Amino acid sequence: WENEKFVLNNVYAWNPRKDTLESTSNQSVLKQKIAKLKGISMKELNEELERRENILKWMVSNSITELKKAARVFNEYYTNPQELLKRI
Repeated sequence: WENEKFVLNNVYAWNPRKDTLESTSNQSVLKQKIAKLKGISMKELNEELERRENILKWMVSNSITELKKAARVFNEYYTNPQELLKRI
């Protein structure tokens, strides 16, 4: 371990003007690995990530912060995503 060299891959960078974290690469190595493991295209993966981001934003705007309530939302997404997406 002492002689190991690690290469860091910055996937997000702080944008002080917008006060947000922004992706530094849409085609990150991790995303490519996930898409390959799931057998989907990068486009499909990005669409899925966007859906999940929208759900999280909806949860924040509706003050869904309790574990049980959040778990219900996540469970509904996995069992019936179209119904949940219609509501948000």
